[in-house]
Formats: sequence, C-alpha cells, structure tokens
Amino acid sequence: MPTRPLTTLLRRTAIAVAALALALAVAGAATTAAGARAAATFANPVLPGDHPDPTVVRAGGAFYASATSASWAPIFPIFRSADLVAWRQVGAVLPKAPAWSAGNYWAPELVRWSGRMLLFYSASRVGGTPCIGVATAARPEGPWRDRGPALCRPGGTIDADPFTDADGTRWLLFKRFGSGHGIYAMRFSDRRLRAVGHAHRLIGPGAPWERDVTEGPNLVLRNGAYYLFYAGGHCCRPPCSYAEGVARAPALLGPYTKAPANPLLTGNAAWKCRATARRPTSGRPASSCSTTPTGPTTCSTAGARRCSRASTSAPTAGR
Repeated sequence: MPTRPLTTLLRRTAIAVAALALALAVAGAATTAAGARAAATFANPVLPGDHPDPTVVRAGGAFYASATSASWAPIFPIFRSADLVAWRQVGAVLPKAPAWSAGNYWAPELVRWSGRMLLFYSASRVGGTPCIGVATAARPEGPWRDRGPALCRPGGTIDADPFTDADGTRWLLFKRFGSGHGIYAMRFSDRRLRAVGHAHRLIGPGAPWERDVTEGPNLVLRNGAYYLFYAGGHCCRPPCSYAEGVARAPALLGPYTKAPANPLLTGNAAWKCRATARRPTSGRPASSCSTTPTGPTTCSTAGARRCSRASTSAPTAGR
C-alpha cells in the first residue's frame, strides 16, 4: 500500500496505529469426503496494520471494510472479503484531500443507501472545527466522489453513524466535538446528502469510566429495541482508559438507559490500554456492526491505538 503522507498538515496530534481485530463469532464447518465436519478457525487480527476505527458493510454478496487513514494517502482504503476473515484491498475512497478539509481523516462509516454506496467520515476543516464529510460511489470499489460536508455545526461534529429506522427514515448520529458533550441524532436527506432538522441529544457522559467522553456511536435495532454502542474514556492521552459501553432505548430518540455492566469491552492481557510519559498507547474499541444473511450481528473493532506526534515526512509505526 502507498505510504506517502498527504501534503496538507495533520491538525490532530493523535495518530491511530492499530490492528483491525474483527470481533467475529464465525462458526463454520467444512464437509470432507467421508462426511466429517471440521470447525473453521481463524486468528485475530484478520487485517494487520494501521486500521483503527473500522467500518464494515455487506454489499453484493461480499463484505467491504475501511478504516481511519489519518494523514496518509490514499484516504480510506477499501478492503473486500467473502468471509470476514480473508481481506484484500480493492480501492480507496479519496485519492487526494478534498479542498474543504485540512489533512486529517478518521472514523469512516460505510453504508449502502438507495442503490449507491456512501462513506461518511470525520475531517479537520480549513479555518474551522471538524466536520462530517460524505462521499458516494455506484459500487464499493469506486470510483468515489466527495460530496463535501454533510454536517458542520458550531464547535465541531465528528464520528458519524448512518442509520435507517424500521420505517425507512434516514438518520445520522454524531458526536458533538469536545469533552463533556454527548451523542446526537439528526434526520438525513438522501437527495441533498445533508443532515437536516433538529439535533436530538441521545446520551452524554456521566459514568466515572467514561471520563467526560461519549463518542463513536453505532446504533443497532434488534427485536424492537435500539442498542447504542459507544466509546468512553481517554483514547489519545494518558491515562489511557478507552472502553466500550452500550445503552438501550424503546425508540430511536430514547430515552436511553446505559447498561449496568458497562463498560463491556476493556483491556486485558492480550489487548491493553497503557501509557508512558513518552509514548502513550490505548485500546480503541470504537466499533462497526453489520448483519449477516443468517441473522447474527457481527461487530468489528480495532485492537489498539498508539498516540504520538504526527509527522508529515516520515511514516508512523505500523506502516
């Protein structure tokens, strides 16, 4: 993969260096000539390298994934898999930086709406706070076309999560930029490719483990209930405490009740959140979920995240 940095400067100091550790529950079997069945196995990470904040979508009988590319080109590589285990790169969303942006791109979300592919993403903005951009394509492999900011609000907006409700209405969930702010939802116009209407606050930080942060939303509708997965804690500075939680509601706009067992995903012996004065590192549990043909919901998550000062002339670790 190309490893040349973008010519524009990286405005965030946190570079995400992670392995896309797809948290699968794949239970497969292979029938031999004798009729015996052997369980299929795999090892995480299924896509090693620099792929934090993964997104996965099913389209045309295959799975497609992308991830944060930070200040590296091509922006948002696209990977294809038939089984969520074996992946290969088949394209990229943005061959160059959009003119409205300022050189840092993260938290992509792939979705297929109205017969076309959309990718929402967070980006630093020239002369302002971060916005959520959107790009479109007829097929996941591209070619893609950037459509500009889909949502820019005072103070900044990041971490888009496109969602279609049971009645077919489109929504865009997002995080209001900055500590202490919550996760919101707005209606989304397929025609205008813009978030429209009122911004509804869904949840905000409050639990001690969240450390004044709720971000990285991913909404799942299951058996009439809405499950809002989100990240909390510190992702990019000591003390590294990033973790994943979930809240449930009877309706899309709430009210949401956070699970008493939160956080659901934290560090362990194999996947740690640790920090030193010189090079903090942290877990990156921000996730993306998709539904397989047989019904189960499969979520992907990045395995770890390293925070360091960005360079515009040399590759970071993991490249």
